[in-house]
Amino acid sequence: MKKDNKKKVASSRATTTTNTRNNKIIKHYKELKSISSTSNGIKLRAIIKKLKPELLRCIQECALNILNENVPITNRLKRTFKKNEKLIRNLAKRARMSSNKIRRYLLKYPLILKHILRPVLKLFDDDDESNI
Repeated sequence: MKKDNKKKVASSRATTTTNTRNNKIIKHYKELKSISSTSNGIKLRAIIKKLKPELLRCIQECALNILNENVPITNRLKRTFKKNEKLIRNLAKRARMSSNKIRRYLLKYPLILKHILRPVLKLFDDDDESNI
């Protein structure tokens, strides 16, 4: 009897964690969308300098989800990720990387944001279309 309760608690925690992550992305959806649509590196750097720590953590979480293959990726994007895998891994590898370190890393490699954010945002775009 107790084992069944533990399983239910564990599954509810996993669902809550997933929903919390999704809520972070939904909360910052417009900001993430505008960042991913910016193609000029100078403008991206200006945007990155002004990002809030919560949004930086959200970007780091997106990178981690891509590496864990929680986000479906096309073959074309997989080739792009093979080239940039080391950069994405360095961004996502530390769970408690300070927001200033994340910011410095993104300022060093600003165009990697497009590679990280587009597949994740596309996943949420598809969800929005299916709800209509």
